[in-house]
Amino acid sequence: MNIINLARSTVKTIYINLRIFPFFKAVRFPIVASYDVIFEGCRKNCIELLDDTVKFASIKVGFYDGTGHMAKDKNTVISIDRNCTLKVGHDVTIAKGSIIRISSGGVLV
Repeated sequence: MNIINLARSTVKTIYINLRIFPFFKAVRFPIVASYDVIFEGCRKNCIELLDDTVKFASIKVGFYDGTGHMAKDKNTVISIDRNCTLKVGHDVTIAKGSIIRISSGGVLV
């Protein structure tokens, strides 16, 4: 990853954490996101951490190729509709090219 993409990823990480989590949880940056990750419909509290302790990079999104490197040139998309929640533990990695879609009041654990 070159320096420009690293800077873009840092800005995306700060923005998405402040958008999703309360301030005191967001400043610990539990989500680290690559610059090319697309977050659709994400708002406050749409992602919940199952572990009470919030630590840096609990969730890494869009940095690593998935199995077989099949989607290495594709964007990662996380789409969460209103009244839907994504509940995750710690040390979660969502590979580059993954698509997560939660709709119709669903909860994905």
